Formats: sequence, C-alpha cells, structure tokens
Amino acid sequence: MDYPELDDSALRAFEELGGDLDLQPVSSKPYLCMPTTSRTRPRRRVGATYLLRLGDPLSTPRDIANALGLSRVPQLESGTAEDGEASFCRLSQSSINALDAWIEKDNHAK
Repeated sequence: MDYPELDDSALRAFEELGGDLDLQPVSSKPYLCMPTTSRTRPRRRVGATYLLRLGDPLSTPRDIANALGLSRVPQLESGTAEDGEASFCRLSQSSINALDAWIEKDNHAK
C-alpha cells in the first residue's frame, strides 16, 4: 500500500466514524503568523562572569568590594597566569560596570 492509498483508506475510515471533512485546497503561499504581545517570551538575560586579576591597587577581594561599593566580597580564585601563580576575583557584569566607573573616576582625580 503506497501513500495515496493509505490517505484514501484513512479518509474513508474517518467518514465512516461520522467525521465531516471540508477539504480546502492548500495555498502555495507561505503563511506568516505574527506573534502577539501575549505570546512573546521575555528575553532571557545572559549572565556573564568575569575574572579580574588581583594586583595593585586592588590586591584583595575586600579592596575590590570597598572600591566598587559591593555588598558582598567577590569570590577569590587561584590560577596560573603568564608569569606564574596568580589570584583572581569573579565579577558580574554589573561589577565590571562599577569597575569601569571607578577607573574613570580615579583617572579624573589624578
């Protein structure tokens, strides 16, 4: 049994069960469905984490928290840099923005 015969068989069975089919010709034009505001999904924010290498003048996580006005001390990470062992802090995008503002303010003060 090939596909056209299967389709005919399925249609006959559907009609025997009392189904009512209104076979409309299928349009060859694509149907574009524009999403409504109730159907749109909110954008998910992608959270990036940055590593900042500790060094003068920000040599400890507490120095970073104090300089940037953070309510929490950033997480300390140890690793290897080009010149050997190094310490890093994990910072969020908002902390990086605060760091940029702090650097800008510090450069204007000099």
